[in-house]
Amino acid sequence: MKILHITYEPPAFPGGTGGQTRQYGLLKHLSRNHEIHSIFPCRSPNEQGTLREEVFSRINMPPPKTFFVKIIYLLLKHRHLSYPQFVRFFEGMNYSMMPFVRKEVEQGSYDLLNIEHTNIAHWLTALKLSIPTVLVAHNVKTIMWKRYYENGPEDNKRHLLQEYRKFEKYENTYLKYYDCLIAMSETDRRYLRSVCPDAKRIEVVPNGVDLDYFSPDPEKKEENYSLLFAGTMDHPPNEEAMIFFCRDVFPKVLKILPEATLTIVGRKPSLLIEGWGRQRNIRVTGFVPDSRPYFNRAQLFIVPLLGGSGTRLKILEAMAMGKAIVSTSIGAEGIEYTDGKNIVIADDADSFAESVLTLLQNQGCRKKMEDEAKRLVAGKYSWRILADKLEEIYIDVIKEKRGISGT
Repeated sequence: MKILHITYEPPAFPGGTGGQTRQYGLLKHLSRNHEIHSIFPCRSPNEQGTLREEVFSRINMPPPKTFFVKIIYLLLKHRHLSYPQFVRFFEGMNYSMMPFVRKEVEQGSYDLLNIEHTNIAHWLTALKLSIPTVLVAHNVKTIMWKRYYENGPEDNKRHLLQEYRKFEKYENTYLKYYDCLIAMSETDRRYLRSVCPDAKRIEVVPNGVDLDYFSPDPEKKEENYSLLFAGTMDHPPNEEAMIFFCRDVFPKVLKILPEATLTIVGRKPSLLIEGWGRQRNIRVTGFVPDSRPYFNRAQLFIVPLLGGSGTRLKILEAMAMGKAIVSTSIGAEGIEYTDGKNIVIADDADSFAESVLTLLQNQGCRKKMEDEAKRLVAGKYSWRILADKLEEIYIDVIKEKRGISGT
């Protein structure tokens, strides 16, 4: 296959966001048997060379922004006010990338076009495309913003409701243009179908993990009563999770285990999160190039998410690293877990604190859960297994499209 890949955040691993990690894991495996060309904005002079070696056959990058282009970007953010803010934020990239997309579509003889993220779904609807199109829904934005609205502060409810309603209209309008949507889980597939009943086809390819990279180091010793959370901290659900845990859960843990510690790992923590880090038992690292040393030291991984959607890469990485995990049901959404066997689910502050305390104080129970977690990810969530599944979907979508067109 010859695939055209379009994204506003290029693949990156290690150290990337969840979306960047997913793209890297899947595309690296697909590129071994297929020719993949990509279009994405330039961010680093070294980025193109590395990705050319590891993932892509060819890369097109719009040139770096001039002052004039920056002004256009700013103006375009205020166009289409009926669109959600998180859609309008990328309109400048739409302006700079679409000439490259048009040229590639016209001249490239591609078998399939793949675009990442639903918040840029409208980019391709102006093009008359004869090749199959696949849109990857890393999150169902309507559901994500609905949860922001439901859990958000009262003084921001009006804004959150407006954004939720705008995404509901936006995803309902534009997702149906694509030949196939890729959801992160069966739960997200149902969400996408409810948001866009006219979607042509929805398939599930969950997130995965690099089992060679995320492997526990038996030489490293765990720190007693140590908790870890890892995630991109400027992603609102992650900040919300840490506020909930630090405010409502961790004090209950410290009452019983005053020596317990929490480490928060992830890029761009807010001032509020950094403020929690000034407490004796809490450490906030910010960006780290390699999260494995923190996994090795922690006795327990926590995922106290109250919102968001998709599947959590960090849970899969923690499982691969042999960590016992306590999560909310939303945090573990999309993963085929068994509560009490390979993860513990707790949805309120009291039960979350109780579960954390139980696992910190019971090494035998923790060890059994660690082994089961590693077994789960090895059997179902390696990037190689998932890339094979995505390849099958691509081939089937191409055959289906060609059958419809009669070619």
